[in-house]
Amino acid sequence: MQKLLRESLAAGGMGFSSAISPRHFDGDGQTVPSVHASREELIRLAGTIKDYEGTALEFLPVLGKTLGEDQRTLMADLSLAADRPLNWNVLRADLRFPEVYRSQMAASDYAASRGARVVPLVEVEVIGSWQNFLDLARQDTYPGWREVVDQSTEERKRSIADPKVRQRMEASARWPKPRIGSSARIGAVGVR
Repeated sequence: MQKLLRESLAAGGMGFSSAISPRHFDGDGQTVPSVHASREELIRLAGTIKDYEGTALEFLPVLGKTLGEDQRTLMADLSLAADRPLNWNVLRADLRFPEVYRSQMAASDYAASRGARVVPLVEVEVIGSWQNFLDLARQDTYPGWREVVDQSTEERKRSIADPKVRQRMEASARWPKPRIGSSARIGAVGVR
């Protein structure tokens, strides 16, 4: 894979981007291969771009909860291996869960303390997106949706067919106050 990445960079590729979020699916509904990559594999691939001036390093950690030390360390190590800032996707400040965005912001300080640079990307406007019941990545911030998000596809279909489950999902998707940075309704992200 490093050889293919070098060939791509030599041909004008922009850099290396990867993800470990289990909410990243391919067209067949399977998690993308990088979700199953080892830490060492990701670091070796990131290190490949070091020799290609002007290339970028992008990363999608596991979101929807606090960034633990393992993820902060991985992001700092990716930045150090590549000798590049690591841009990660995406910081969503949700005032209801300050511990989440504070832990995400702390990743930058942690990286800096190790000589690395980790920078969150931020949504600055309302962004529409298509959602489906195979990939409920943005809906996992709704308390009533968590029970469904973590189920298998077949379990999810059965749950969603239950009117009581749908009522809980509907109720938790309604917010009494404007919120910054996460879905205020399916398909909209940002300030509402």
